[in-house]
Amino acid sequence: MAFSTRQDDKKTIYFLRHGLVDHKTDEEGVHRDHDPMLNHEGIKQAEQARVQLRDAKLPIEIIFCSPLRRAIETMQIAFQDYIFEDHLPVKILPTLQDCGDWECNVGSPVPELEQQFPRFDFSACYEDKVYPRKEGIHKADFETSVKKTEQLAEYFARIPQKSFAVVTHGVCIRLFCGFQKPGEMLNATPKDENSFSAGQHGGYTFHYYSDKTWRFTPLEEKK
Repeated sequence: MAFSTRQDDKKTIYFLRHGLVDHKTDEEGVHRDHDPMLNHEGIKQAEQARVQLRDAKLPIEIIFCSPLRRAIETMQIAFQDYIFEDHLPVKILPTLQDCGDWECNVGSPVPELEQQFPRFDFSACYEDKVYPRKEGIHKADFETSVKKTEQLAEYFARIPQKSFAVVTHGVCIRLFCGFQKPGEMLNATPKDENSFSAGQHGGYTFHYYSDKTWRFTPLEEKK
């Protein structure tokens, strides 16, 4: 059955995956650092993305970002020309946090984040009665992660902005694009051709349909 897109449901989304971090692992390979910041290589990746994004002059109206610190730091570096020169608003969404429940994927208390990153809008994190706990809609399993992605897709379809950036995590982008499969790891991004690498970005036309399904059409190759 074919579905027609309502004109106001066609949008443009520019995804950016956060840069690299250092992980301390236990004997089972589980990452034990809580909500880490970018390492030196991750900062370089964000700075490289900044040059590309600045030169691209993206027609974005707002930036949405995961509340995890590696994502906020990546966003703050990569989109600094848009934030500080164009005065674009930045909204932190708890539903954009990583889907796993290792310590590295558990967020920090909102007052701490607000103190560290005072320029950004954390109101959605305060309104979320679960964050940063991995419960409810943030539970670390595939089915819940799909439901969370469905909520986000509907949210993006309903907001008035037609073009915006989303700074998040590899698994979150895979879920949006329909590549993440049941049984695949949520705590670390699968390494295949369908995944964004650290610091990589790409634009998509986002079609949201009346049956609450959606489709992404790439604008160009990921960078």
